[in-house]
Amino acid sequence: SLDDSLSTTSSLFSESPSRIIVSFPEANRAQLQEIAGRLNCPFSVIGKVGGTRLRIHHSQREAVSIEVQQLEQAWRSSLSKRLEAEVMAAGME
Repeated sequence: SLDDSLSTTSSLFSESPSRIIVSFPEANRAQLQEIAGRLNCPFSVIGKVGGTRLRIHHSQREAVSIEVQQLEQAWRSSLSKRLEAEVMAAGME
């Protein structure tokens, strides 16, 4: 689970050293836990992949709930929108 001692924003976006997110098949969970334990690395499952929504819970409440399709659209169009804005801004100079 996410660290409840931090704010939701800090828990989700903090750039703490050595924090990584790994997606893996459930069948590999024990192996990953064993490797993390052997290397003295904290290991916790913060969610599951599947379905049509991204849901993140923090401090016993739903902090994020959004359709994966919306996230994909934002991801796919963000660079082109940024470049478009820069081209338009450059044209005004």
